[in-house]
Formats: sequence, C-alpha cells, structure tokens
Amino acid sequence: MLPPKQFAFVAAGILMATVPSQLEAFQEDAETPQKAVVQREAVRVTAAEAYQTVLQLEPAVQLRVSAAVDGVVQSVQTKPGASVGAQNQMMQLDETRFQILVTRAQAGLKIAQLKLAAAEKGGQAADVELAKAQAEAAKAEVELTEMDLDATKVRAPFAGKVMRIHVTPGQFVRAGTPLLTLADTSTLQVELPVDRAIAKPGAKIDLKIESTTASGTVQHLVPLPTSLAPLRSLAESIVSAVVTIENKTGTFSAGQAVHSPLIPRLPVAEISTVCLKNTGDGRRKVQVVRDNVVRDVVIAELGQVGEQRINVSGAFQAGDEVIVGSSQALVDGTHLLPAVPEAETSGNKQKPGTRSTINKSTTF
Repeated sequence: MLPPKQFAFVAAGILMATVPSQLEAFQEDAETPQKAVVQREAVRVTAAEAYQTVLQLEPAVQLRVSAAVDGVVQSVQTKPGASVGAQNQMMQLDETRFQILVTRAQAGLKIAQLKLAAAEKGGQAADVELAKAQAEAAKAEVELTEMDLDATKVRAPFAGKVMRIHVTPGQFVRAGTPLLTLADTSTLQVELPVDRAIAKPGAKIDLKIESTTASGTVQHLVPLPTSLAPLRSLAESIVSAVVTIENKTGTFSAGQAVHSPLIPRLPVAEISTVCLKNTGDGRRKVQVVRDNVVRDVVIAELGQVGEQRINVSGAFQAGDEVIVGSSQALVDGTHLLPAVPEAETSGNKQKPGTRSTINKSTTF
C-alpha cells in the first residue's frame, strides 16, 4: 500500500490559494479561507458479487421417501405443502401382483404343513425334520410376500410436511426410486459463516431471516464449504456454523433467505482502522474523496486484517480515495480542487505567486 497523500483543504465561496501539490476546500460561512491538511489513500474496491452465495433455511430433518418395491404408481393421496402424521398413507402402488404372490405363498405353506403332518404319522425322523424345514421356509415366504404387499402402501415414517412429489400416477418405478420428499419443519437450520471467536456450540446468535430477526442455537462448527471459500480473505477467524431455530408455530418456512453480516451486500474495501468514524445514529462510516467531493460512506465492518487494517463494505466506487486524517472537520458534499493547476502537475510550471480559483458546492 502506498503511503497516504497529504493535501490541503480550505473553505469559502471562491478562494485564491498558493499551496503547491495540495487541494483546497471551501465553506460558505467562512469569512477567510481556512486550510486543512488532509491525508488520503486510494482503495481497491471489490464487487460484492465476488462473495455472494445463497443461504436459506432448511428442515433439520428431511427425507426422500423411496419405493421399497417395483411397481406402478396407482394413486397419490397427498400434495406438496400438506401436513401428514406418522404412518399416514401418502401413496399407493399397484398391489395386484403382490396379492397373487401372497396367495401362492400361502398355498405353498399349506402344502408344507400337510407334508409335515403326513411325515409325523409315518414315524421316520428324517422325513419329519425335512418336512419341518419345508414348512418353515414356506412360512417365511408368506411373510416376505406380505411385507412386499404392505410396501405398496407408502406411509410417512414421521410426522411432517410434504415438500415435493417426484412421481405421477401411472408411472412405473423401481425399488429405490424417490417418490416424495418429507420434512419435519418444527426445527429449521442454516449453515452460515461466523466469527470463530464468538460462535461456540450451544451459543445463541441472532439470524436475519429476510426482514425478520430470530434467535438461533449453534449446533456445531464445520470448515467453510467451497461456496464460502472467498470469505477467507475478509477475516482471519471465520468458520461455518450449523444453526437451528425452533419453528413449532410455523413462523418460518424452508427456503427463506438468511442474511449473514459476514457476507457483504455492498462493495468491499480494505482500509486503515483510523479511517473509521461514528455516525449520529450509532452506525460506522468513512469519508472518501470522490471526483474531488467529500462523501460520507456508511459501512459494515467485516473482519480485522492484522491490528491496524480492516475489511469493510459500503457504497464505494472505483476511484474513491479514503480520508485517513484531516486537520479540519470535513462535511459531506465539500467540493475540493487542487491548489496547483493541472498544467503545473503535468510538467508546465506555474509562475511563483500565481493562484488558482475554485468553487465550493455542498450539494455537488
């Protein structure tokens, strides 16, 4: 970073000055010009888009309910957004084939039981043992086919809300095909970047959910995902936290946007901490020189870079120079011009004693 430049500023309606390599500022209420030595440094502005990612509420428990058997979807008895109780039926697969298989298995069991009875009357131990084994196998076959028949009725494994339905009636599905997504929305969660020094497991933190603020609980900390990796350049101690909020009353919905103060929504700049000032309403600001006009820029602090510098976000523009220090207070809108004309700074020397005339506009 280049050392800050020093300039002079003065206040008046029209001013004549002779300060080499300096700027002058004017205040309309000043009877005589007052020079102010100002230090400023150029800032590199990074667009907020470089750090953007989508953060949203997700159900803490969410499951894709899949088909347990092959079959044709016969009917769908729910719809997206519907609430269902535990073990409520949500879908029906065609059960015709499975009913036939159960009938066949039951007949096989009856045959095995008759063979066992005949063997027991014959008195041959080996024949009895064989018949018993066949009867047990037949009984197991009945149980398996009955399980497959029951699996044609797709039930909710827990009470929750149907988020999506992935199939339509008449569609053939294989075992393992996702049929619908079910979620328990009584607890929602979001993974977002936090300051490692502040967020600890079990700690309470405030979440900005769209236009509402809610209290959440940090469940655990994990490394930053790839989508949040650019944030590492903004703070020295940043980590990803899984935060949950209670939602038994249904105040919030899955998919609502969550805003993190560590994800900038305005351009980002790295500045010296001495540039930071307070606004009248408790916020933080810096002053910049933009097109020779002093502008107040309200900022949000993102993270320290060592002891003397900090990353901030605000309405910065390319070419802004942040004011590091000034011997006089400068108000937003003060119009600044160099004390030495551009002709001299470009190599055409101005004669000693000549003066430059500049105007002041508080509403530039």
